[in-house]
Amino acid sequence: MYQIPHTKPVSGMVISHSIRLSPGRYEFTGTSPGITIVGHHLRLNLQGVKLIGAKGSPGITLRDCNDVVLANATVQGFKTGIELDGCKNVVLRNCRALRTGDPGPGTIIDESGAQPQDTSGAGFLVRNSSEVSLQHCTAMYAWDGLDLVNSNHCSAQKSNFSYNENWGVHIWHSSFNTVSDCTAIWCTTGRGKLYQALTGWQTYDADAVLIEHGSDNNSIVNNDLRYGGDGIFIRSNEPPVTPGTAVPHVFSSDFNRLVGNDCSYSPNNAIEVDFVKGTLIERNNCSLSNYGMWLGYSRYSKVVGNLCAWDSVRAIEIENGQHGTISGNILADNGAKKGSVLVFLRQNGRDATPSGPYVLSGNLFLGGSTALALLKTPVALVNNVRSANAPQDEPPALLRSDGLSQVDVKGDTALANPKNPSAFTARVDHNGLVTVGNVPNLPKLPIAMVVWQGRPFLAVKTTEGRLLFTAQPQPTLAPWESSSPLSVYTAAGWSTPSKLSWHLEVGSNVIESVAPAEPTAGSTFEVRGRFVEPGRMMLNGVVVGTAHAPCTLITCRVPESVAKGLANLMFEPDNGLPAGPIVISVAKP
Repeated sequence: MYQIPHTKPVSGMVISHSIRLSPGRYEFTGTSPGITIVGHHLRLNLQGVKLIGAKGSPGITLRDCNDVVLANATVQGFKTGIELDGCKNVVLRNCRALRTGDPGPGTIIDESGAQPQDTSGAGFLVRNSSEVSLQHCTAMYAWDGLDLVNSNHCSAQKSNFSYNENWGVHIWHSSFNTVSDCTAIWCTTGRGKLYQALTGWQTYDADAVLIEHGSDNNSIVNNDLRYGGDGIFIRSNEPPVTPGTAVPHVFSSDFNRLVGNDCSYSPNNAIEVDFVKGTLIERNNCSLSNYGMWLGYSRYSKVVGNLCAWDSVRAIEIENGQHGTISGNILADNGAKKGSVLVFLRQNGRDATPSGPYVLSGNLFLGGSTALALLKTPVALVNNVRSANAPQDEPPALLRSDGLSQVDVKGDTALANPKNPSAFTARVDHNGLVTVGNVPNLPKLPIAMVVWQGRPFLAVKTTEGRLLFTAQPQPTLAPWESSSPLSVYTAAGWSTPSKLSWHLEVGSNVIESVAPAEPTAGSTFEVRGRFVEPGRMMLNGVVVGTAHAPCTLITCRVPESVAKGLANLMFEPDNGLPAGPIVISVAKP
């Protein structure tokens, strides 16, 4: 049988037929271009090939390709890792783009949305293309992970676009695309290297997912989008169609679907949707953020079956939105602040755009002082439930209104003085899928609120009455705990906690402990955990320790320059997914 001979890749190479590149590490210096692929019906497997370049050009360019499969490519250091232009029916499978173009923290770009902003660098850039599929791909330590520009009917599945400085996934003037079962965590200024409090830092609209400029009917489904500047942001910053009015805008991005995503831990908004219509927001975890959802001037939005818990300001706020539905959600406050309002619907007074009407039905308002505040906004409240967060508390008041808002209430229920029900069963498989069974008195909602490892999870009910949710390695800013109490909220209050243990799969980097817990500037400290490949331990972006091989202990030294106070500690491996960051305290010597 004829064997395709190996060919050594060189700068500027053009590939127009199926070939085999010789395995090895190839460095392209200066502004030397990478390789270009053109043609149809090609199958290219770059297993064992690593292309390393400077920031001036793409590593691999696919131009005007049709029916092409590119597998196992690894590029590093180029301005763009892999760029597609004018392509159709192309599959990228198990391709990796690391440390590609990144102009650095604080870079200011045009936020009007009028330009695609696709020239600063990305792991993957798909431009003027259709039916492109990214499968099991990775783009980390870049400016953007994936840019979709003027491209339709594309998809990204089970890919990782994490630890990028600007956007994990950016969709510009692109429609009918799907991003599913992907990870894009810590897509924000600093990429998690620097300690920044979870409220108030300047993220320059960095987001895990950004959709803008006439991008319609896209689906963002079942993704892990924690710790983004925003988790998901759909924006329309361009002028209104009719001068002197507020909505609609030109190039509005409408009828997008946001389903089943974890958008927790945003310093701004877990989900923000502004000046667009017809957005479906369903079964997302929007917890532990500044706002769970901010939906300014949104129209005909459907907010269904989401969890917004323990957010700093409130669960949901909408100014000058219209014709919205908010149903079957759990909106929870942890009681940390006085006078808290869970949902605020208002007319802002800046223009004549009306607010409302809204229908709020079948929601659980848990804790807080007031369930709903209104300002010049008509609402219908149907079969909502209010409950206290602890036996000694009262349920939140239903309403705080300005007297100008028309309110129709049907079937409001207040549950006071909840008591703990009996225990339940729980188990977790090696992939992190947690199954909870035999929980009595569950609220009549399609979802439930579960607290495990110190954070709220959204659990989905099965037809058999079980609860399902997916855990994540290093889910919080604290060291990993393999065993942690799990509690479920029921109509009878919080369940008796049950210990649940999870042993991570081999291959995951994880930080388990730091000793001493509060090191001083200039001192040494030890970090224990599981570090499965060589890498660096970083404290506020400074290398403090090195692992030259897989290990369970890294000895580190705090630089004299590190200020007293809180700092982010992260293990950054050479190739894989980091561990952390976790937050530690640096003491004064």
